[in-house]
Amino acid sequence: MSKKALREKVMTELKAMSSQEKSVQEQKLYQKLSASVLWNEAQRIAVTRSMMHEVDTGPVIDQALREGKEICLPVCDVKDRSMAFYLYEDDEKLIRSSFGVLEPDPNASALVSPERIDLILVPGIVFAKDGYRIGHGAGYYDRFLSRYPRIPTVSLVLREQLRQTVPHESHDVAVQMLIHP
Repeated sequence: MSKKALREKVMTELKAMSSQEKSVQEQKLYQKLSASVLWNEAQRIAVTRSMMHEVDTGPVIDQALREGKEICLPVCDVKDRSMAFYLYEDDEKLIRSSFGVLEPDPNASALVSPERIDLILVPGIVFAKDGYRIGHGAGYYDRFLSRYPRIPTVSLVLREQLRQTVPHESHDVAVQMLIHP
C-alpha cells in the first residue's frame, strides 16, 4: 500500500474513533510518557500543537509546564521547507499556520537552538514498530531530524496508528521510541 493510501486509511480510522476510546488511550500514553526516562531527564521539550485526529498534546504541554520544563513549538517555513522551534509562553502568542496548526509568532517568540532541545515529540499519522512513520507528507520533521540526530525522539501512538511496517524511503528518519497503549 502506498504512503498516501495508508495515510488516508488510518485517517479514516482515527476519525471513526469515539472520543471516549481516544481519551482512554491518550491517558495511558500520557502516563507512560511521564514515567519514561527520556521525559524525566528532559528540561526543554519540542512538541507540535495537535490537530483533531492526532493525540492531544495539550495535556503533555500542561504537564511539562507544571514540572517546570520549557516547551518549544515548531514554525514551518513553506518557502524553504524548513522548521525551527520557538519557546512557548502562552496561547496568546500563537498564530494559525497555513496548515491549520497553532504555531508561535516568530516575531514575538524566542528562537530555540536545536542543540538546546532535550526531547522531541514527533507527530504522525501511521507508525511502524521500527519507528518509521508517515506524517502529513511535507517532510518537515524528517529534514529537521536528519540534521540533528542526537536529539532523542518519541511519538505517542494510538492503537489505530500502529502497523507492523510502513513504506519508507532513504530520507525518512525513524523515531527512536514509540509509546503506545
